[in-house]
Amino acid sequence: MRILHFLVTTTLALSLVLPAIAQENNAVPIVEQGIEQSLENKLARFYLAKNDLSETCRALLLEHITLLSSPAEAQIVTPSLLRKLESDMSNILATEGYFSPQFRFEKNPQDDTQVAIQIIAGGRSVVKQIQFHWTGAFAQAFDAGQADALARRASLIKEWALPQNAPFRDEDWSRAKTLLLEKLRANVY
Repeated sequence: MRILHFLVTTTLALSLVLPAIAQENNAVPIVEQGIEQSLENKLARFYLAKNDLSETCRALLLEHITLLSSPAEAQIVTPSLLRKLESDMSNILATEGYFSPQFRFEKNPQDDTQVAIQIIAGGRSVVKQIQFHWTGAFAQAFDAGQADALARRASLIKEWALPQNAPFRDEDWSRAKTLLLEKLRANVY
C-alpha cells in the first residue's frame, strides 16, 4: 500500500491510502499484444466495453473523451493515440480516486473498424488521515493559548468536510479546502 500526501498552501495535509493494484514492473500493458500491428494506420472508432466501471466514471469518460462519443469520427490507430487515450482516461478516473487503472484495447472481432476499451479501475483511494498544520497569526494565537483561537481551531477541524475513510474525490477535496479557507478568512486571521 502506498501513501500519498497532498499539501495545501502549507496549512493542510491529507494522507490517502492508495491500494496496491499492480507492482510497478508488472503493470498490465496498455494494448493487447498485436493490436498495434493489426490496426496500425487503419481507421477505427473507439467505445467503452462492458465492464465494472461505476456509472459516474463511465459518464465522466463519455463526457470528456471525445473519441468515445457516438458521432466521433474514426481515427487512425497509432501507438501515440492509444497512449494519449490511456493518459486522458487515467486523469479523469483519478478525479474519482482511481489512481491505478489498467486499460486494454481490443479489436472488435465482428467489426475491425471498432476498438473496445476494457478498463479495470482498480481500488479506490480513501482518505486515511487528515492533519492540519496552521501558520501565521492564527497559529500564533492558539500557540499562545488564546481561548477564541483554540475554539476556532477546534470548530474548523470538527467541520472539515472530507471525513476520514471517505472515498477520495477531487470535487469533494476541492469543496472541503474551499469551505475551510472561507471559514478561516471569515475570522480575523
